[in-house]
Amino acid sequence: MTAQILLVDDDPAHRIFAVRGINLFSNSVQIHQCSSATEAIKHIKENIVYDLIVVDLKLDHENGLDVVKFVRQTNVYTPIVVISTSDLPVHISESYQLGANCFISKGTDPIAFSQNLFKCVKFYLRG
Repeated sequence: MTAQILLVDDDPAHRIFAVRGINLFSNSVQIHQCSSATEAIKHIKENIVYDLIVVDLKLDHENGLDVVKFVRQTNVYTPIVVISTSDLPVHISESYQLGANCFISKGTDPIAFSQNLFKCVKFYLRG
């Protein structure tokens, strides 16, 4: 069975490294990419069932935590990974309080980010 993953990030370069990290787990995943919270929520409302949601904390003119809040209103089971260039404790804490399962800092090393995301994907989709 092909895992369905929703990836939400407004930065195309960050999406590339996120896709690389996800594909380290398996090439048999289907990655739906969105660049805004509004677009992501639209996809979720269309009743697409995702096995994992990866969402950037700070989106252009939007907050990725709006996606976390929306998902948690109706779905407590789908794992949500928040990714961010921020590693401020307040951002990490708020992400977990709203229902995120994991928080990954993008940091300054895109390879390390991809590897950390791979580990998270592997944990949540291990079957």
